[in-house]
Amino acid sequence: MSGTDPTLLGFGELRRAVDDRTLLARDLAGATLERIERLDGKLRAYVELDAAGALARAAAADDELDAGTRLGPLHRIPIGIKEGIGVEGLRFEGGGYNVPGLKAPADATVSA
Repeated sequence: MSGTDPTLLGFGELRRAVDDRTLLARDLAGATLERIERLDGKLRAYVELDAAGALARAAAADDELDAGTRLGPLHRIPIGIKEGIGVEGLRFEGGGYNVPGLKAPADATVSA
């Protein structure tokens, strides 16, 4: 997929590229993080970003996909999760909690 910005592809194209290994999950995660860094100063869409965690999970996904394990259609497609949905260790403002610095103690089922 050289020369193509993967963040501009549709879901079906991304899924095929990751599945047929023409696009590594770690490269997609890196491109997504670069796009966020480039645009978020204007958009201010993210309250917290776990870049290291995203890259580590993407690398693990490449290993899983190489071993033939696919955990569903979103397996290793980067997604944003609202701060109202728990992601362990990240900022959490769900359920009416508005406590500065509150971190989710565990992943919500949907984010896991």
